[in-house]
Amino acid sequence: MSRKLFAISILFIVTLLFVGCGGASERTPEEAAVANALNALQQLDEETMERYFPNNNPLANLGDEEEEVLRLFVENISFNIISSSVDGNSAVVKTEITNINLGIIFSEYIEQLMETLMAGFLTGAELTEEEMDKMFFDLLKRPDNEMMTTTVDVRLIKDGYDWVIDADDDFADAVFGGMIGVVEEALGF
Repeated sequence: MSRKLFAISILFIVTLLFVGCGGASERTPEEAAVANALNALQQLDEETMERYFPNNNPLANLGDEEEEVLRLFVENISFNIISSSVDGNSAVVKTEITNINLGIIFSEYIEQLMETLMAGFLTGAELTEEEMDKMFFDLLKRPDNEMMTTTVDVRLIKDGYDWVIDADDDFADAVFGGMIGVVEEALGF
C-alpha cells in the first residue's frame, strides 16, 4: 500500500472515530457540569459531587446506612439536557430529570405505617424501627415503581474555571422524585 493511500486511510478512520464520539463533545461546559453532577449523584461519587456541589454536597458526612438509603433514592435517575444559556458568571441548564416517583412512595409509606400502627394499637403489638425501615425499603425496591419526569432549570455559578450547581428546592425535588414537595405539603411548609 502506498504511503499516500495509507495516510488517507488513517485520516478517514480518525475522522470516523471523531464523528462517532461526537455526542459527548457537543455539550457546552455548563451542560457537561450538570451531566457530570447528576452522574456522580447516581453513582454516589463523593469526590465528583464535592466538585459540583461544594456548598451543599448531599454525600458529605453520610454513614453507611444513610448512604444505602440515598443509593435507593438516586439509582434510577436519568436525565436529558434540553438547553442552556450563559449570562456572565451564571448559567441555566434546562434539564428533564426522571426518577422514581418518591412522592407516591412516601405517601404509600405513610398510609401503610398508619394502618400498621392502628392495627398494632388494637392488638397491642408495637412496630419497631427496623420494621418501619423494612417497610420503606421494600417500597423503594419494587421493580414496578412509577417514574416521574420533571423539567427544571438547573442554576450554575462560575467558580474559577468550573461551573458548580447552585441547587435550589426545584432541583432537589426533581432529583428526589417529588418527595420534598410531598413532605413539605404534609408538614404545611
